[in-house]
Amino acid sequence: MTETSHSPQAKGSKSVNAKKVLPFLREKIEFVIPSKIEWMHEVLSYLIERTAHLGIIKPSTSNIFVALDEAIANAIKHGNKSDPNKRIHIIAEITAEQAIFTITDEGDGFDLNSLPNPTDPDYIMRPCGRGVMLIYHIMDEVRYNTRGNQIVMVKLPETDEESKTATPKQNTLPENLQCKDPSDSCD
Repeated sequence: MTETSHSPQAKGSKSVNAKKVLPFLREKIEFVIPSKIEWMHEVLSYLIERTAHLGIIKPSTSNIFVALDEAIANAIKHGNKSDPNKRIHIIAEITAEQAIFTITDEGDGFDLNSLPNPTDPDYIMRPCGRGVMLIYHIMDEVRYNTRGNQIVMVKLPETDEESKTATPKQNTLPENLQCKDPSDSCD
């Protein structure tokens, strides 16, 4: 199916084939939302739709929703302490080659190296505390700013092979979040 532009065209001009120009498209999306979980869901749906439209993910098999959900929820709950007067800044820069998501809260930040390892036997039964580890496993690149109130996540286009197997990313988990025993399966 060929997508065409719906804009009025001059007499005799050809319709635009969106698939042809897609490699040249650069889309930047910005949201500034209050620190309320209910705003997160609409933002997530929109970001997933745009990322899928540009061919970065296959919505039926991608876990990118989980990574974005974790990052935004962490910013709301832990960064801004659910204070509705504080904002979450979300920027998505999407091209045919990659999607870069930057999420910044207005909180004090945190030290990534101080997080407990969720695979440690003392923490294994806790119902929370796995979000950062999940983000590292889902995204192709993850960076935090020095203050710890901003995360940048990069997702490269998913291949058919990736969607069939749960191949671990080349992303390096922080030392404190890595499995202590090599026989453990954190992936």
